[in-house]
Amino acid sequence: MFHAGFQMFSGGFVGVDVFFVISGYLITTIILTEMEQGRFSLINFYERRARRILPALFLVMLASLPFAWFWLIPSNLVSFSQSLVGVSTFTSNIHFSHDTGYWATANELKPLLHTWSLAVEEQYYVFFPLYLILLWRFRKRWILSSFMVIAAISLMVAQLRVDDHPIETFFLLPTRLWELAIGAGIAFYFLYRKNTIYTLLSHKLIDELMCLAGLFMIAYAVFAFDETVPFPGIYALVPTAGTGLILLFSSSQTLVGRLLGTKMLVGIGLISYSAYLWHQPLFAFARNRILTEPSGQLYLALAALSIVLAYLSWRYVETPFRTKGIYSRKAIFTFAAAGTIFFILVGLIGEHNEGFQNRFKVAQSILDDFADHKLFDSCKNIPDSQGWVCALGSNKVDSDLSFAVFGDSHAIALLPAFDLAADSINKKYIFLGDVGCLPLLGADVAKGNHPIGFCERLATRQFEYVKEKKIRTVFLVARWSLFTDGGYHGLDKEHFLINKNSNKLTREASREVFVNALMNTIEEYRSIGVIVNIIEQVPEQKTDVKRLYDHISILNLTENEKDNVIENYSISRISSNKLQAFNRSVFETISPGGGVNVVNLDDYYCSSGICLIGDSNHSNYRDHDHLSTFAAELVANEILKLIE
Repeated sequence: MFHAGFQMFSGGFVGVDVFFVISGYLITTIILTEMEQGRFSLINFYERRARRILPALFLVMLASLPFAWFWLIPSNLVSFSQSLVGVSTFTSNIHFSHDTGYWATANELKPLLHTWSLAVEEQYYVFFPLYLILLWRFRKRWILSSFMVIAAISLMVAQLRVDDHPIETFFLLPTRLWELAIGAGIAFYFLYRKNTIYTLLSHKLIDELMCLAGLFMIAYAVFAFDETVPFPGIYALVPTAGTGLILLFSSSQTLVGRLLGTKMLVGIGLISYSAYLWHQPLFAFARNRILTEPSGQLYLALAALSIVLAYLSWRYVETPFRTKGIYSRKAIFTFAAAGTIFFILVGLIGEHNEGFQNRFKVAQSILDDFADHKLFDSCKNIPDSQGWVCALGSNKVDSDLSFAVFGDSHAIALLPAFDLAADSINKKYIFLGDVGCLPLLGADVAKGNHPIGFCERLATRQFEYVKEKKIRTVFLVARWSLFTDGGYHGLDKEHFLINKNSNKLTREASREVFVNALMNTIEEYRSIGVIVNIIEQVPEQKTDVKRLYDHISILNLTENEKDNVIENYSISRISSNKLQAFNRSVFETISPGGGVNVVNLDDYYCSSGICLIGDSNHSNYRDHDHLSTFAAELVANEILKLIE
């Protein structure tokens, strides 16, 4: 339900944490029991893991291949190919930690993203048995104590790194080990408990209360947590400790124990591994196929299908492979080696061939639109004591330095318009800015692409450069709403604005910093006689533009049909205006004239009701919010009016 996007289950990702605790408990119980009986064998242990994990996993990977070939665009097929290698070597968590964040929208399109947790588990079970074997001659209390120290360090590292390194902390074993260790510690307790302690903790009232508390803690995390909760730091103790309480206190004599022991829930438990394997590919391929977010009804249908497929794979794949009388140890290890080699080779071939781009025949004009402009290749660096400043425009020696453009990546995307306009009247201009930085004095970004203070210092340098060079016209260009409202999915905490007087990470505080910084910037430039032109943000799209054009290319459509599809997936003008309502209301408060112009470019890209992604011959965007060179040059005449 969480992966299907149902907001009620906003904390459903904690299912992984519950799983880690249960896994640590179950597998440690098996290992310790066999070691106590003197019959533990590493080869037997890994044989059981292979029987349990690989058959259903390989089936799902194999079933995913044709859908990946026909439905994934080249860049997504490359990522899928890399994940095939990661899954086959149980390193997919490492791959995804380098690829992108767990909450990134692009992750919804990755069929094998969910295997990161399987990789963490298997990495743990490579080292944990060896750890026990090495320390087995010591007292069990010492073994458990040393292991709990390691677990405590793991939790401490997770808490210390969760804010500054959230992606690695989420995906990697060192910051997840403590969750498995909770279950392992419970296994130690049950095997080596003293009878007096057992009597105390088996008191019926205590058992009932502790079980209910554990169930409440898990439920609270599922329904109250969301992506804003730093995870897996201290907050992860809520679902994991809750799971631990249920393992410690539940039995057939408790209400929670009887609930979890019902036939339906036990049945779900039996097929849960296969259900885990099937659901994410079903959801991801559906998203890839239909381009936009699937409906709730479709998600429910796919969820039901994952249960059906889970039962079939449990009944006809998992169960037979776990039966030693059907498949011998040699057969299992041969199967494991062959499957691993096969999927690694398929993954390497897909990556090497860059996703087989020839599967799709996208028009060259559109491919050109997706490319970055080359203006910086011809950038004429101006000597400056503080570093890089780029001079663009006319190449003629006698050209005047006429104006300056400051801003973020939206300013960079719009540079072709400035360049075309400047060159047409034999003018030079300078650009100074950076990705993720507003060109406003006294505003900084909390956790953006740069260290704290960088964006604020850059804006100060922009102002000082204009003052020193006596430039009389300045353009401020940015994705303004990113810092006050975020995108269509809300404001990301990384883009909150702060200053020396406000460090609150809230939308209201960020908006206040924006308004104050904007007004301060206007007044400072006005005070030195500079004309300030504020370029309003261009409409943002919701659709992955490249994926849309790749998708269209596999359909046998006429030009009109292609244009209709593009129009259907373009953002409405109402939605675009709603996203930018706050910023535009602020811009409207700026007194017209007096050296300040606010420029709206929507009419170049929007009809009465729709802001178009493009048409069958050209894309207006390189991605969902940055203009292509083609689209930027459409507004060159609008810029020309302001610099002549």
